Amino acid sequence: MAALHPTLAEEQQARAAAVLDICIQRHYLAAKDAARLWASSRALQQLVSSRLSSALLLRSVAATAQAAAAGEDMHALRWLLRQPAVTPAMINQCSQQLLAIPGVPLAAAEALVGAGLQVQVTGQQLVAAAYKCFDWLGVWVQAVSAAGVPLEEWAADLPAELRQMCCWRLYGGLTREVIDQLLQDLTPARTADLLAVVFNMAGCGPPGSHLSDAEVMIPRLFLPPTSDAMAQLPAAAVEALLRLAVQVQGRTTNSIMVDYLPITISQLAELPAAAQLPTAVLVELTQWAVQLTGPGRLLLATSLLQLLAGRELTAEQLETLLSLLQGPAAAAAAAASKAYQSWRVPDGRSVMAWLASQPGAAAAAARLGLTAADVRDRAAAALLFGGQQEAAAGTAGGSASSGSGSSDPSDSSDDSDSSSDDSESSDRSLPETSDG
Repeated sequence: MAALHPTLAEEQQARAAAVLDICIQRHYLAAKDAARLWASSRALQQLVSSRLSSALLLRSVAATAQAAAAGEDMHALRWLLRQPAVTPAMINQCSQQLLAIPGVPLAAAEALVGAGLQVQVTGQQLVAAAYKCFDWLGVWVQAVSAAGVPLEEWAADLPAELRQMCCWRLYGGLTREVIDQLLQDLTPARTADLLAVVFNMAGCGPPGSHLSDAEVMIPRLFLPPTSDAMAQLPAAAVEALLRLAVQVQGRTTNSIMVDYLPITISQLAELPAAAQLPTAVLVELTQWAVQLTGPGRLLLATSLLQLLAGRELTAEQLETLLSLLQGPAAAAAAAASKAYQSWRVPDGRSVMAWLASQPGAAAAAARLGLTAADVRDRAAAALLFGGQQEAAAGTAGGSASSGSGSSDPSDSSDDSDSSSDDSESSDRSLPETSDG
């Protein structure tokens, strides 16, 4: 009879198991919760251990990536990896999912590799992470290197040029001879992938990481033999690289990259396919470029305006570009104004005068509350506001007018990062897709 009727303890354990299963299935239970349950009662230890799974491991690693201070989550991950049920086989069942988690901290990556995770980095993974501006590469390369994993076990599938860039600590610095060998016979697609990875390594990783190699590699990609491959890039590839470059410019702490990127962006803007980019994309990139901090944004914005000038704008696009004259901060507004006056459309007018001549420009300026002091261009003010504010525009803008010579886009004297009004963050992220 005893076998037919479970004891109270058995009933309680069955109920606890059912509740635990529901919590795990519905993602209510994190690794730190499982660790607390396990530590709270000897009776629960076996029950919790029997429910550990790869799904819980994935949630645990994701928690370390998302936490602002991952101390507790990191402690829980280490506890999880010590459990006998979490075997290398279980870990490697979800290896690709683990590698796909963005923002995994180095401590978590090292713990996973130490517990038996077999890392296989593919070119596709590497490039995808680069375009998302994740410091994915540096984390996993450091983790496998620290564990002494042989290069051929984790980077065998990488193209030679990407493997060389990834494993710079193992290969040493790039010499001219090595670069010439790596860049021979690269297709346009592989050239774009290499540039994206170099951007990521130099701009999205810790300060100073991979910087010397990036300094050498970036300008060489625009010279023979890869300059021909760059010139063959389709518009979609040029757009993706421009988006990444602007994003990296907004978040890098490497002073050399801050100087390099605007020049590189201007070179990308001169590629043949750049002229095919949708107007909506160029407006969006110009908006983000002006809102960045630092003197490089003027050259960056001017390069994009070079592609925009003379195109037909929608009312929304026109209003977006005019709104940049108001900020979001004083230095950003000054950068937009100077960029609009620095570049000329084919008929010789400034970009500002060209914008003011667009259908609906006066109405857009009125909706935004623009004044001649914002515009700083007499010809544009006359078109937007009539003769009453034209003189004010001349006073506000000094000698800036549609008949004046083009100023040097690299002149950043009034675009300093030190402005107390320039409070916008330099860590801005671009949307990954455009509406254009």
